[in-house]
Amino acid sequence: MKAKDLKLYNRRARALDLKLEGKSEREIAKILKVGATTAHNDIKIAIEDINTKDTKAINNKRTMIGIRLERIIDRLTPIAMGMPYLRESFTFDPSIYDSIFEFVDEDTGARYTQEEHDNLYTHNGYLTYCNCAEEVVGTRTEKELKKIEQEKKRKHLKEHTVHRPPDLKSLKLLLETFKSYSNLWGLSEPTPNVMIDSRSQTINLEEGKQVKQFIKEQIEGADNDLG
Repeated sequence: MKAKDLKLYNRRARALDLKLEGKSEREIAKILKVGATTAHNDIKIAIEDINTKDTKAINNKRTMIGIRLERIIDRLTPIAMGMPYLRESFTFDPSIYDSIFEFVDEDTGARYTQEEHDNLYTHNGYLTYCNCAEEVVGTRTEKELKKIEQEKKRKHLKEHTVHRPPDLKSLKLLLETFKSYSNLWGLSEPTPNVMIDSRSQTINLEEGKQVKQFIKEQIEGADNDLG
């Protein structure tokens, strides 16, 4: 803050302090050695600055609480609704599959494709013995790699998807969190003309009533289902 701005800030703060002490604006003007209009404006601006700072602080705190509630909702929803989840995420590296191999048995000269070799039960009667040499005989097209990726993904989803039933305790907690979130942004206390949503935008009061009614119906219906 520049020296000039700091001097002005301090004068306005002093003017407000004197006003709170019960001094009249004329007395304040005399003490600060300014005109009565200037003293009046100093007090007015000082009060406006305080209100602005308080509003920003309240909105910042409201936003932080809203973020926490949203995180709770995100974590609770899959558990409450019994949504399936993956134990392990799926990854696919095309470079592993872009070459086409054949396997040549050095003892017999027999040739096997990758799939045939993977499905061999024995090599010349031996369960674990393998002396096949790998040979690159071609490369796969992008379409072929895409097909392999899809097959691998289907298999991965089948093997790693965990199914779970809905959790009633989590559902009740989720409903309470929704109530807190709606109250936080004024859905339970509409203002005379507008309602404020979480992005600090205004929406029609009539729309706000519809939102309120919808949330109320959802909560009451869920509460009835849960007993």
